[in-house]
Amino acid sequence: MGRIRKQWRSWATGAIVALATTGVAWAFFYSYHARSVSDPERSRQAGRPIPVRTADAQQKDLEEVVGGTTLTAASQSYEVRIPPSQALFSVSGPAGQLAVKNIYVHEGQFVHAGDVILELDDPGFAEVLKARQMAEQAAKAELAEVEQAVKLKQRIRELDLQSAIEQIKYRTEDLANKASAEKIFTSLLESHSSSILEFYKVRSDYLQAKYDLAEAKRNLQRTQDAAKYGLLHDAALLAKAVSDYEGAKAFLTQTQQDFRRLKITATINGFISYDNRPEIIRGATLSIADTLMHVVMFNPVRVHVDFPQERIDMARLGQEADLVLDSWPQEVFKGVVAQITPQVTPQTRTGSVWLMVDNPDNRIKPGISGFARIKIKRKALVVPETAIREHGTKAVVFCLEQGKAKAREVKTGPILETGLREIRSGLTPGEQVIIFEGFYRHAGSLTTKNGYLQDGDAVDASWRQWTRRD
Repeated sequence: MGRIRKQWRSWATGAIVALATTGVAWAFFYSYHARSVSDPERSRQAGRPIPVRTADAQQKDLEEVVGGTTLTAASQSYEVRIPPSQALFSVSGPAGQLAVKNIYVHEGQFVHAGDVILELDDPGFAEVLKARQMAEQAAKAELAEVEQAVKLKQRIRELDLQSAIEQIKYRTEDLANKASAEKIFTSLLESHSSSILEFYKVRSDYLQAKYDLAEAKRNLQRTQDAAKYGLLHDAALLAKAVSDYEGAKAFLTQTQQDFRRLKITATINGFISYDNRPEIIRGATLSIADTLMHVVMFNPVRVHVDFPQERIDMARLGQEADLVLDSWPQEVFKGVVAQITPQVTPQTRTGSVWLMVDNPDNRIKPGISGFARIKIKRKALVVPETAIREHGTKAVVFCLEQGKAKAREVKTGPILETGLREIRSGLTPGEQVIIFEGFYRHAGSLTTKNGYLQDGDAVDASWRQWTRRD
């Protein structure tokens, strides 16, 4: 019984050794066969197409995240200054003319647009304002008087012209009557029916009527000329009165604006900031050139992002961003790209991108650092990274064209997390590119005769068959 067991063990051991030897031989044969089938040199020597794997160039919707350090800033900032004016104060005017009468705010206080921040006082301003009000009223009254006088004088000229015309009509008829009488008395004198004295009396009346008509015509001409001159004169008087009134009104308006400038108001909603300047006190004299304080708005808050220069062409207005600030490391704020500056800073190799972040309760203050992740959604043409061979500044892919491998230069973009590489030019969607596998001999060479592929090599893209995966 013991001998049988020993024989069985010897037989089993021999069988195992035989099976193992067969397995090794089969694996060696399969590996040798696969190597023989896939080796480019052997395929060329045998006149066979080189077996390759391919992939399609695909148009994909990509979503990437680009991060950068950030710094918060006010979305708006308004410098509070004393507004200059040509009427009373100017930049070159003495600072002692203006003094703080009342101040209604303190640093950190929130103000609304239109709120009075401080009130100034100027000695003698009330007298200047009163004088200009009186000057405006006088110019207005003078204008009304001139306008009324122009109307009356025009009416007088019209009546004079009508009277002159009627006078000519009357003198024309009177001359005709006197001429008829003169003819009659001439005939009577010739027939001795009238005395010589009567004839001379009628003759004198005729000559007087003739003179009166000529004088009436000259009076009409004078009236017409006077009317034309009167129109010009009245126009000049009216223009001067209008100019005087408009000038007085402009001076008054300017002075009234100066009066309103004495009460300085906020132009935006925001917080009062002195920017490390001493606070203004009542009675202080001010210069128009001074910045008194700032009104800063940070709802929404503006956030500067240091955007990597190699990705700057991917930044677009309206892209969404997640923002984590050092003051609240466990909280994520949402922002939107609102501005992209056109320059890159050489020292930091970054471009400036600005986010707008809603800040309704004004929690986020200017000057807080943090980190932003901008979500970039775009379409891109992609191929597997293993399909691209790079030499210096050039990148080449092999395209499958009618059973042959054709080398083509392409311009590439960044490597994506999915193992794909963006192709920016050189390919169109749907074209097949050859994937390079690392186990091939000389896989990195594109130019030598021993390279994995040469431009124009015949290839076999039915990889599932030659790898026996169908």
